[in-house]
Amino acid sequence: HSIRSDLHKDFRPDCHAHVALLFHLYGEYTRDEKWKTYANNIFTYLFDEGYQDMDENSITYGFWKWFKFPKEKPDQIFSDDNSWVALVLLYLYRKTGIEEYRRRGLLTVFAMLNTQNQNGLRPEALRERELLEKGYDYFRNSTEASMNPHFESIVHAAFIQAYLVCGEKDFLDISLKGTRYLLNNKENMKFMYSKTAGYSRLLFSLAQLYNLTKDEEIRRGLHETVDYLKKHQHEMGGIEEADNPDPERYGTEDTGVFLQNGEGIADQLYTNNFLVINGFEALKATNNPDIQDFYDRLIDYICAIQIQSTKPEYEGGWMRSFHLHKEEYFGNNGDTGWGPYVIESGWTPAIILSGLLLKELNQSLVE
Repeated sequence: HSIRSDLHKDFRPDCHAHVALLFHLYGEYTRDEKWKTYANNIFTYLFDEGYQDMDENSITYGFWKWFKFPKEKPDQIFSDDNSWVALVLLYLYRKTGIEEYRRRGLLTVFAMLNTQNQNGLRPEALRERELLEKGYDYFRNSTEASMNPHFESIVHAAFIQAYLVCGEKDFLDISLKGTRYLLNNKENMKFMYSKTAGYSRLLFSLAQLYNLTKDEEIRRGLHETVDYLKKHQHEMGGIEEADNPDPERYGTEDTGVFLQNGEGIADQLYTNNFLVINGFEALKATNNPDIQDFYDRLIDYICAIQIQSTKPEYEGGWMRSFHLHKEEYFGNNGDTGWGPYVIESGWTPAIILSGLLLKELNQSLVE
């Protein structure tokens, strides 16, 4: 809590998956198997507590609850949150051979594939009632989608992991199709918090698709995405938040941490954190010296702003918003979903540290 400093017990499967990924990678890095055991314990908890719908007769079969709530079935099914769990499960299956990871990860991916539309995209979230009323075919035959890389890119990355596990080209094809549609319709792209945050997410699927296919259209999109982010890279190395899609939302709902360009605010919940992984994926895919420089500067920034504190809750972590001009954390209170000083264990420290570990191990998530 931003005032009382107590820990919120908002148990979300995606955040648990991020931490499980971190523990597994740290186990590889240290060659200490206990960390991999911790990763497995996290997923065992999610399985045992019924976060995933395992009822074959259910319309939400394979999907995950957004957080721990008493309703038996998933209701608000966010595309990115479900994709993160599936992605980590399938990646860890490739590394460990644990069959339960494969089974559950593929259940989620097939549930998403069954609701993916004709353009390779999907809604940002599905409701249980919608699925019951309309059925899977409605979403498969629809052309409506979020057009937001905040959601779509993670879905495409999950499909890539499914392709690597199964070898079924349909997964790679739907990922390519959806990513190309985004690239060819940039004027219709939607962003939640900033264009910088959206493009930091878009880089994830672009990098992995180019790594696997060497597709020229994907390569151009990758470099255009990095070029945009580089324009907003501060001298400290962090990406400054830019191009707020809707400043009027500020202070009224879940939103970004800035109003206008040039305020000097960097976001470690939606932008710079994911770039620690996504920028490395881009570097592995291209081996491009300009991307190397972009990434090295980003890492210098991330390491420079890691928190030192006598409080164990903060020590070694990263908060959401940092004031680049003043070089201090910025207690932004404009986002009603987040207090001024908040650390989300999954989406910030776990993602950042996973990216740093992938760098140290010199491993891409598609290797």
